[in-house]
Amino acid sequence: MKGAIMNDITRELLKDKEVAAMLGVGIATVWRYAKSGQIPAPIRFGNSTRWRVSEISEWIEAQQAA
Repeated sequence: MKGAIMNDITRELLKDKEVAAMLGVGIATVWRYAKSGQIPAPIRFGNSTRWRVSEISEWIEAQQAA
């Protein structure tokens, strides 16, 4: 059961390269956007940094609507 819960959680989180692919930019640009607050802040745990799929998707939709 614990493994299934972790799989659900990891499917809802994105690595920097996955965010870059969604935005059509390079990884360095993702980090620059995050540092400047242009995209939602990532979640940090241990040595890992991830972004919530829902927050990135909502941000993209907001940018398209603007």
